[in-house]
Amino acid sequence: MKCDKCNNDANFEIHFIDNNNKKTIRLCKDCYFKYISDIMPNMDLGEGDFKYFQEILSDLIGSIINTKSGKENKTEEDTTTKGEKKCSNCGTSLSEIISKGKFGCSQCYEDFKDEVKEILNQTQGDSKHKGKIPERYEGLIKIRDKIEEKEEILKDLIVNEDYENAAKIRDEIKELKIDLSEIDGEVNG
Repeated sequence: MKCDKCNNDANFEIHFIDNNNKKTIRLCKDCYFKYISDIMPNMDLGEGDFKYFQEILSDLIGSIINTKSGKENKTEEDTTTKGEKKCSNCGTSLSEIISKGKFGCSQCYEDFKDEVKEILNQTQGDSKHKGKIPERYEGLIKIRDKIEEKEEILKDLIVNEDYENAAKIRDEIKELKIDLSEIDGEVNG
């Protein structure tokens, strides 16, 4: 994918509606930052707010690109030919996901879960959602969190060879999973 402005490799695809027509532009990193600078003054933000927002946006996007691509001018071909991890189903690489902003298929979520978690931790400080949750899903999420917590405890107990307590935690996890499937059936049934 090439940048519509300078014909370098594009990292961003921006979709917008102009006069009821859906349009898409593809931009490299430099043209993207210029584009953001050009459109942001039109937003109704004070000078300080604009600079703060622009700084955060630049840092976020720059860190994702630089952290995951290794160097700024690396092309998709460069990264995929050097043994970069690819999706076991569709062959999409992490650099392609980052540059396109989309996963190639549902298996990508599983194959790249650790990398995505790392990116979320770097950019947002955590990989867990901290906002509001629809009430009907609250029970599900609480049980899933308890299961995750208990699984971590179980791993530690096994490493420390505390098999008696590990068995108790294992049984608690089984009970929580039963509860989870019952609640899931009620919510999504």
